[in-house]
Amino acid sequence: MNDKQKRAWLQRTFKLDIVVVFSSLIVVTMAAITAFTYVQNRRESLSLADRIMDQTAQAVIEKTIEYLSPAQTAAELSSELLRDEGIVIGPDSEIERFFMRIVANYPQISLVYFGDEQGNFSQASRDFASGNLVNRYIRRNVEPATETYYYRDAEGAVANRTVSDKVKYDPRLRPWYKGAGQGEAAFWTDIYIFNTGKVPGITAAYPVRTAGGELRGVVAADLTLAKLSEFLQGLEVSERGIAFLMDERSQLIAFPGKSTVIADADDKVRPLLVGELSDPWVTAAARAYEDSNETRFTFEHAGEKTIGFVTDFPAAFGKPWKTVVLVPVDDFLGPIKRNSMITLGISFGILLLAVYLGLRFARNIARPVEHLTEELNKIRDFELGESIAVNSYIHEIQLMESAINSMKNGLQAFRLYVPADLVREMIRSGQEAAPGGQERELTLLFTDITNFTGIAEEMTARELMVHLSEYFDVISGVIGEEQGTIDKYIGDSVMAFWGAPRANELHAWHACKAVMRALRELESLNASRKAHGNIPFETRFGVHTGFTIVGNMGSRERLNYTALGDSVNLASRLEGVNKYYGTRALISQSTYRYVRDDFVCRPLDIIAVKGKSTGVKIYELMSEVGEPGEDQVRGVARRFRAAFELYLARDWSSALEAFELLAQQNPDDQPTQLFVERCRAYQAQPPGEDWSGIWRMQTK
Repeated sequence: MNDKQKRAWLQRTFKLDIVVVFSSLIVVTMAAITAFTYVQNRRESLSLADRIMDQTAQAVIEKTIEYLSPAQTAAELSSELLRDEGIVIGPDSEIERFFMRIVANYPQISLVYFGDEQGNFSQASRDFASGNLVNRYIRRNVEPATETYYYRDAEGAVANRTVSDKVKYDPRLRPWYKGAGQGEAAFWTDIYIFNTGKVPGITAAYPVRTAGGELRGVVAADLTLAKLSEFLQGLEVSERGIAFLMDERSQLIAFPGKSTVIADADDKVRPLLVGELSDPWVTAAARAYEDSNETRFTFEHAGEKTIGFVTDFPAAFGKPWKTVVLVPVDDFLGPIKRNSMITLGISFGILLLAVYLGLRFARNIARPVEHLTEELNKIRDFELGESIAVNSYIHEIQLMESAINSMKNGLQAFRLYVPADLVREMIRSGQEAAPGGQERELTLLFTDITNFTGIAEEMTARELMVHLSEYFDVISGVIGEEQGTIDKYIGDSVMAFWGAPRANELHAWHACKAVMRALRELESLNASRKAHGNIPFETRFGVHTGFTIVGNMGSRERLNYTALGDSVNLASRLEGVNKYYGTRALISQSTYRYVRDDFVCRPLDIIAVKGKSTGVKIYELMSEVGEPGEDQVRGVARRFRAAFELYLARDWSSALEAFELLAQQNPDDQPTQLFVERCRAYQAQPPGEDWSGIWRMQTK
């Protein structure tokens, strides 16, 4: 592919460039803004998500500690009261009333109790079914040991009592007792299932020691964890986010909306492990946490990404519990994505609007440019019309319009001196205007006005110029419309040719057509001239077809596109020969052979013009095939042809008889009269045996 082909392949329209550039700027701008906004908002949202999840975890820890602290506080206060060795433990005792106030005022505390080193036990609790208070006592310092329950009504009065001597429960064997008895501070048990209610819970225990430091017993408070699950259920982390509690063994402490206990195969109830939840999302989170062992981790489940946040309870709490917060990323990024999609939608709308406006803007710019380009193409083809008017407010386009109009005005004047076809051909071929020519077969035309000298003597020079201009408008118009090239005006004569500079295979036909049209239009012009009292311009035409040198003749400073050679001279002579035969239009044999099927012609003679020894057969161009009166004209031509053939055959008597008959039918036909005279002369004095029928002309 050469450079020109590459440039042609890469060509784009001005309109397309404007729309592409306009749209590209919008796309790049909106894409940059959208991408920057999305990235920034995503970063801010994820940072906000971390803060929210951290705050949620801290809130859950604070709520959990707040929820559990009354049990620890109750145990500590009770231990202070029980250090007094004189305090009475039993029904209606001060410590019993204290225990019942704790249970009554703190719904999360289901039991408050005390066990001593002898196995005695005192407990205040809330009945799970009725919500009323219940006191329980175990006495091992009497025989037999007894276990007594006091069931109270809504007002707190004892409504029923049961006593049993089958005592199985020993506080000293319980984990809460052992754990607290081994230390000096509060002790929290692991999560376990309360025997009463079969719900998960935890126990806060505190040792009671004598002044000497000996263990007297342990006071404890049980808390159910169901309230924590209710709290987590109402906690709003995000649209789909959740928070739950678990211990170091992944046992569930509290989970929103789900039970945290499970029954084993032997129907023994135990706390539920995180991985045992019937929630694939949480199970996937547990696996991701185990795999990453990071406090902040991400994982993907069901094609959606989730952020996990694990926070340990503070060391002061005393239990290695963890708060787990899970939030789908789209809960935070979803609005951003939706906003981004909305932004993209708006951007797309803006892009469509930009394309529409770009097209309108480009069309407003390109349409005048296209108009100017069309005008330049017309100028290139030398088609010069009226001045153009481009509707544009763009200053540069207005300047181009003015420049083109100025150029057209200049070329309009230039066109009067140079053949338009010549300029078009030179532009098309890229040929440089330089002296030189080439041989081509052309059909040449010469015209002349009969008795022009006499007509000119009757007018002033100015009047003559006006009348000739009117006459030349007719002749030149017909020649131009029939694709001819006017070579020059020589006084009242016109020289024109067909076949150059633009090639034309029908050059002879167009030339003869131009002659016939000119004769008809000159009839109208002359009728008008006669009506206005002017002398008509009777015109003679000579047409010849032959090979001629045609091109730029002259010097490098001044050139004339013209034709030179014998063919030009012969065409000029044929125009003059009309005067001898009294005809209007003569064509040569070489022209006749191209047009004989389209025009009615009669052979007129074989002549040798002045300066030539060889003869040329000439024809009178009489009519165009299809014109009104063609049959009559064709009959005259046929009879004249038959007589002329007898003349060439030296049959003077038969030829004379034929021409005399034609003369009777057409008494004004000058060629017939000429041949009548020739036949009589040859009949009286026949020519020599070398006679070939050539008539030697002495005219120009």
